Amino acid sequence: AVEHPAGGHYLAGYHTGGAVDGDDLRDFVGTQVPDYMVPTVFAALDSIPTTANGKIDRRALPRPDLAAASTPTGRTPRTNTEHALAQIFCEVLNLPSDISLSVDDDFFRLGGHSLSAARMVARIGAATGGALTLRDVFDAPSLGGLAACVDAARSGACGMTPVRRGSTSKPMSVTDIERTDAVPASYGQQALWISEHIDSDSFYRTGEILRVVGRFDVDSLQRAVAGLVHRHEILRTTFSPDENGELQQVVHPVPDPADQVRVVDASPSETTTLIEQLLDEQLDLAADFGMRFTIVASGDSGFVVFQRHHMVTDDRSNSILLRDLGALYRQELGLGRADLPELAVQYGDFAVWNRISLGTQADPQSQYRRELDYWNATLDGCPAETRLPLDADRSTVTTRTRRSVTLALSDNDSADVAKFLITSASTPLQAIIVAAALALWHEGAGTSIPIGSPI
Repeated sequence: AVEHPAGGHYLAGYHTGGAVDGDDLRDFVGTQVPDYMVPTVFAALDSIPTTANGKIDRRALPRPDLAAASTPTGRTPRTNTEHALAQIFCEVLNLPSDISLSVDDDFFRLGGHSLSAARMVARIGAATGGALTLRDVFDAPSLGGLAACVDAARSGACGMTPVRRGSTSKPMSVTDIERTDAVPASYGQQALWISEHIDSDSFYRTGEILRVVGRFDVDSLQRAVAGLVHRHEILRTTFSPDENGELQQVVHPVPDPADQVRVVDASPSETTTLIEQLLDEQLDLAADFGMRFTIVASGDSGFVVFQRHHMVTDDRSNSILLRDLGALYRQELGLGRADLPELAVQYGDFAVWNRISLGTQADPQSQYRRELDYWNATLDGCPAETRLPLDADRSTVTTRTRRSVTLALSDNDSADVAKFLITSASTPLQAIIVAAALALWHEGAGTSIPIGSPI
């Protein structure tokens, strides 16, 4: 498994011997293992590097070229939709700028996975004005297949629903959005807000610590963070319900750098304890911005402590924020211009588009209503809670119970699990869920067991 430049990991295969066509090798491997275990790209080596003990030296394996996973003999994009999707493929998968994609290129063979597919669905919807589904990507993962899906939106093919502006049939792109003073929260933010108020000990709050490598200048770093907050308005947003109880985003003016970024001094012996205290501080999303920055100056060393909430950032956007912060800091140090492109869309624009694209529960023709009806039917009869024999009244427990479980498998056990996954064409996550269900069934939970998997 190799780290993908767009996040996550992909499988790479290495082989020796004479020249072998990548597609032929992929087809052969596909007859031996499930699709999800077929490597994204294959690399030919003169010999497999080994350690002094004769084992494969994984660190010495060269990083494969993702461009080799493309289909060089396929037809190049022709239509506007195909060109737009080729650009989205490259941006979501962080492919080399000089790669030439064909309509036969497969999103997953290029290193895509379920999370990056979700990002691509959002990008396609925002660019074309249609609500593509993840199922569409799995059913038609090639560039040409997805382009045909987009072009068929007006007829309702591929499950895609045009986003409509009032009574007109013209699809609406996120760039068509006209912002008003009242900006609603997206449906995703609303779900997180509800979770936050069910249990104040939210596991959607995370922290990160960055150590400043090289020149450490507090004033320059403060200005860089202020520039980042100015650039991304979601970083200066609070949330509160309006008079009708609808959750709204409140975008604030850019604060003064000294007010936005705390600076604290600590001796080297105090730094670790101080950072732990900072990460334990609470965030009140009604009054505090969803990402809090603290600069810790410890002698000649500097740290930036981030406290953040999932309502304003995720793994993908974190990498973008760090990229922008690095460029702005170098600019403040006088090491060159940041040269960051102007943002055509802010998260508030997406939130408005998200509400329009999904519609409302009251509209029987809306995507919102169709998805709600689907899940109501799918989960009909599912118990509201796992029925287990308990040693205490459930009503007396006011907080979630979360514990970590660590289990070490022997080599033989690991081999048995791998064989089971291959023969059952299952993913590791599916196996874990099945194992959890069996354990709960054994404890008396019955045969219908609700298990949630956070994403």
